[in-house]
Amino acid sequence: MYLKKGNGKERAARYEYNIFTGQKKPWKTGEGENISLYNISSDRYPQLSPRKKYAVNQTSHLLTSIGSAADELYYTTSNGFYYSGTLFGSVSFTQKHFLNFQKMILIFPDKKYFDTDNNRLGNLVIGTGAVSILVSSTKRLSENPGLNTLTGIDGVKLSDYFESGDGVYISGGSIIDGSYTVRGTDNESGALYFDDGQFGEGDGFSADVTLSNGVPDGGAMCVCQNRVWTYSGNRIFASAPGDPFIWRRYDGDENSCFFAESGEFESFTYCTEMEGYPVFFTPSGIYKVYGDCPANYCLSRCATYGGMSAFEHYSAAYVGSDLMYLSDGKVMRFSGGKPEADESFPGIGANGGVGGSDGERYYLSVEVSSGQNVLYVYDMYSGKWQQYSELGFQGFARCGNAFYGITESDIVILKTSGFLPSDFTEEGAVTSTAEFSDVYFDSPVYPYRLGAVLETGTDGEVDFSLMYDGNGEWYDSGEVGGNFKGMKLFDFVPVRCDSWRLKVQGSGNYAIKKIWVDYTLGQ
Repeated sequence: MYLKKGNGKERAARYEYNIFTGQKKPWKTGEGENISLYNISSDRYPQLSPRKKYAVNQTSHLLTSIGSAADELYYTTSNGFYYSGTLFGSVSFTQKHFLNFQKMILIFPDKKYFDTDNNRLGNLVIGTGAVSILVSSTKRLSENPGLNTLTGIDGVKLSDYFESGDGVYISGGSIIDGSYTVRGTDNESGALYFDDGQFGEGDGFSADVTLSNGVPDGGAMCVCQNRVWTYSGNRIFASAPGDPFIWRRYDGDENSCFFAESGEFESFTYCTEMEGYPVFFTPSGIYKVYGDCPANYCLSRCATYGGMSAFEHYSAAYVGSDLMYLSDGKVMRFSGGKPEADESFPGIGANGGVGGSDGERYYLSVEVSSGQNVLYVYDMYSGKWQQYSELGFQGFARCGNAFYGITESDIVILKTSGFLPSDFTEEGAVTSTAEFSDVYFDSPVYPYRLGAVLETGTDGEVDFSLMYDGNGEWYDSGEVGGNFKGMKLFDFVPVRCDSWRLKVQGSGNYAIKKIWVDYTLGQ
């Protein structure tokens, strides 16, 4: 915006709102230029053309989470996991963290996976299915193995599930819960052999114990160095390379698994890969794992602020190279160094939050202090926020040429560069409102005419109004509707004022290129 002042002789002047002084593609802007977006206007940043209409597929399910793999959409509902629209099995009725790893979709906190090659939903947790297991523990009297032995009861062969070198997580009975490494197996009896003394000394006895591969009770997951990383409490875990089923093999070599504790009482809440390193968040800080194999991995705290609470970890998403997320109601931007707060975020009292990205914009659905659901959108090129919708979203996913979101029961296409699928219906006319901040003058002025360069479609309508001196009353300046393209001038009776505020309300298809207000200087 700029104010063109008179030269002392000429008493007329113009205040011009430069909506578009130029357009560029790709989305890069210079001073005085703007970007052609399909965005709704907002009171913080008016982009005076309506966003593109949503397209909605109303489902009969309660939706919880959404993702995509190999240009196929998948999502979870109250009754199961759907891939490409087909139900493949049950999952818990909670929000999920998904991770695409090799040919699998990992599903946490359920500890399940979906094989996209075989279209099969399975469990990451491997267990024997047996509870009562014979525990044999005696002193070693020779080099012959057979001490500290676990043997399944009722014909269960434990060696069918675990082999030498596996880390087996054992819980229950008189055994101290933890991970134990299999040192040998007996394929005939199915027994597993462990190190001497781990189960005590004495004759064999039966105990109710469970054996598993010990997949951590993690939340979010990430892939780094061909390993899956996650967390449980204040401990981080890394799987064996390329194998999300092996978590408890700690031999110290490059094929081993890994775990480390933070040394703090805070639990981890989120993890991601950044610049080749796993990064972990707690409510009060950020940690990074340095090194390239278990022998030299080192967990180091890199920030003592800008963390994520357990209620904010669904808000994280990458926009370009920056991770954006909510932290104590503020939107943070983190690129590997120190996190920075975005002070321009308009959401007041935002909490919880679900975030997503189409690669260039950050979508954040939150509940604000008024109790209202709001979808805010941040554009990485203009650096501006916009209030996009009052729908509450529970997840986002980019798939093919479209960007999706889910509400409680609807799958919504927020943005697409292709044709709409046949099962999606385009919404009705989009409305938007924009207010420009007060324009103040050193001495009174008399605004007498408003001008605009704009275009409206058959269903388009735009209304202009002014407020003088912040008195709370809007005065209609004029409206444009129907098929119109060009410049429109609206004359009105001059009102002596020290400031004014402009409001633009539109619906249907329209686009505004420029707005200005002509006025005369007061005496």
